[in-house]
Amino acid sequence: KVFGALVHSIDGSAINLDSLNDDAAHNLGLVFDAALEKLQIPKLLSVEELTSGNPDERSIVLYTTLLFHAAAAAGVK
Repeated sequence: KVFGALVHSIDGSAINLDSLNDDAAHNLGLVFDAALEKLQIPKLLSVEELTSGNPDERSIVLYTTLLFHAAAAAGVK
């Protein structure tokens, strides 16, 4: 849900936060699709990788950095 909140804070029309639930795989799929479509942020992370509990830390840092740059470009403070 955190990635969803970040994407929503950058573009409020990118994702409906009410569509997120307690299913992490469902949420990540929606968020990654929205980030790609609305913010042009590529899917550097896979749902399976994150839900397995063993994600690549560098990929998470890079994805988060891309969200930061998208927020800066959108003028989000």
